[in-house]
Amino acid sequence: MTTAPTRIRTERPVIALDPVDAALIDLLREDGRATFSDMGNGVNLSGEAIRHRIDRLERAGVIKVVGSVSPEVLGFETFALVAINVSTSATAVAEKLAEFPAADFVVSTAGEFDILVEVVCRDDDELLEVLDSIRAVPGVQQCRTFLYLSFDKYVYDESSPTGLGGARRLGPGTQQAPATLDEADLTIIRALREDGRASYTDLAAISGMTYPSARRRVLRLRESGVLHINTIVNPLVLQRRVQAGIGVKVTGNIRAVAEQLHGMPEVGMVLTTSGPHDLMLEVTCRDKADLADFVGSRLRSIESVSATHTYTYLHIHKLAYTWSGLT
Repeated sequence: MTTAPTRIRTERPVIALDPVDAALIDLLREDGRATFSDMGNGVNLSGEAIRHRIDRLERAGVIKVVGSVSPEVLGFETFALVAINVSTSATAVAEKLAEFPAADFVVSTAGEFDILVEVVCRDDDELLEVLDSIRAVPGVQQCRTFLYLSFDKYVYDESSPTGLGGARRLGPGTQQAPATLDEADLTIIRALREDGRASYTDLAAISGMTYPSARRRVLRLRESGVLHINTIVNPLVLQRRVQAGIGVKVTGNIRAVAEQLHGMPEVGMVLTTSGPHDLMLEVTCRDKADLADFVGSRLRSIESVSATHTYTYLHIHKLAYTWSGLT
């Protein structure tokens, strides 16, 4: 729902990185708020040169530095995937659904369903309201809801040998709230979700605090585990990838299967759900042939996996790098 490879919408061309770019990305993965000067010392360039490099990488869609915070910290406790069939243009319906604040992710797919929508709600009552609103959208013909029961994996491994890399949003339950979050905390969180490298001067101005106070707030939020600064690296820009959602039916121990899937580098998400799929996965593969091999061979070779349904992503209409609809 905090950070992506992550689901990343892009129509930008594939670009090449030089060794300095790659080194900067590694430094930003270690600390998304590292100073230009410190990074410059690491690659023997001036701070101003580093500023231009990072600006170019961000404008090209290669990286995005964002603040991530668990929705549970903000009082959101109900999560679901809504699978939708339409009787009209899937693009038109998907763009309408992308306007819903509760919709964290909207994608057109190839497969049994035309559109998948991930929704984040405060409770079951709000989920019911959202589902009613989705059904009321012109062109929506059928909805099937997969309620998330547990988050067995919700992060991409940056050291993946496949080279898929990239920071995925942190999953629910991975962050702890401090005793209280006041309006200044929430203001800072909102700003850092948009720009994880926002200056302390800017954060002080928007929160109405002094520079030292704003800096202390950010450090406290990070040290408490509420706020993480993540550098999202977009492999879909660097080299074309194929992403898909996969529904898995299990005949044995669901947890045991989830544990095996957790170690597969292609798998970025493993969710236990209610409904016809016991597990929902999100995978990233090098190409369609690699996806076919993953589903037809590696996934089906797991004992107790009895059936799979693949929903290949065609176009991502909404992707929040963080839980953008919250607060």
